[in-house]
Amino acid sequence: MSKRMTPITPDAIRAARTRLGLTQAQLADRLNVPSNTVARWEQGNRTPTGLYAQALRQLIEETLR
Repeated sequence: MSKRMTPITPDAIRAARTRLGLTQAQLADRLNVPSNTVARWEQGNRTPTGLYAQALRQLIEETLR
């Protein structure tokens, strides 16, 4: 049986970030991306991929525990 993957939606990214008390710039620093990239993810203009998607999925899952 495969493990269900946590969806990475703009709302989920924003909610996890705010639950951690981080600004977009602070999350961007943690992920080593420009802060406008986090803004684009949260606006739904871009979708995180690769290692960024994995890191965000982990972050979302951790804040839901």
